[in-house]
Amino acid sequence: MQKQMRFENPKEKETAMQLARNLATRHLDINRSPILINAIHARHELLSEVRAFFKDEGIVEHAVPHIVAKTGACESHDRIFHFDYYGQEAFLVQACQLHQECFLPHFEAVYSINESFRKEHFFDTNNHLSESTLIESLRKDVNLEHALNFIERMLKTVASRIIERAPPALEYFGFANLEALLKPFERITYAQAAKISGMQGADFSPEDEKKIMAAVGKGVYITDHPEEIKFFSTRRNGKTAVSADLYLDGCGEAAGITETEKNSDLLVAQFMRSPMKMARAQYEWYFELHREFDFYQSGFGMGVERLLKYACGMPHIALTVPFARSSQHLNP
Repeated sequence: MQKQMRFENPKEKETAMQLARNLATRHLDINRSPILINAIHARHELLSEVRAFFKDEGIVEHAVPHIVAKTGACESHDRIFHFDYYGQEAFLVQACQLHQECFLPHFEAVYSINESFRKEHFFDTNNHLSESTLIESLRKDVNLEHALNFIERMLKTVASRIIERAPPALEYFGFANLEALLKPFERITYAQAAKISGMQGADFSPEDEKKIMAAVGKGVYITDHPEEIKFFSTRRNGKTAVSADLYLDGCGEAAGITETEKNSDLLVAQFMRSPMKMARAQYEWYFELHREFDFYQSGFGMGVERLLKYACGMPHIALTVPFARSSQHLNP
């Protein structure tokens, strides 16, 4: 019989929510709160197993820049933090996909665990931070299906290893959500998900996500997005973007997965139809890479904090990091 997840208890949940909202005393609470102490240990355990999985797969970890041009944006340029860099406008990276592709002609498959910075406007959803951590991985010359199977295998392997070892920090929160990852992930299209949720607009709201998860299950891939809402480098098939998002119950979108366009001329054409087109000169190195090397790739970016929030059943994402950053909080 599965042990109840800790925050299914109303008193435990209320204590956790108070802790999540009171960020001013984090420098003290990370030493005295059992929730935060175990969360720090749980994060370590989770990332240790992720790194072990990539090592077993023979995939190389690499470093990525955090100070970038506009090429560090993952969707558009309106949510990237900018600052002066020796007289030039520079930005904090949101996603390293474009830089990561530079490794593929030689290394073929790579991954990184790196910080991501994003001007968020949705802190009331309990799922958003301005500074978070991404697991990003790409493999050369494989399709979207390969990436979807890889992610599912990775999460099942990580979950099963943690359950088998039963580290105290994860046992503190309960294993029910990790056990749910061992079941096959469901798949539905964007159109099907929109019908289930009654979505209004291009993006799923937190309420939409709850309806989808209630109808489908704890882990679901949403595929076949409209072309216009996906990153310019994502391959189009004439009807939809060749992409998917992984949704996990209670944390929303945990990963974005894409297959990129191979034809360098099409890459440029898709870019010029995107909201990023005014920064064309800053992307020239990326187009040069694809003119020089003939390859495409599939890969993903996965939020560590959302994955940990799901694994531990946490009611708020601010519990997944020692020092949570939001529009209302900077210090400590």
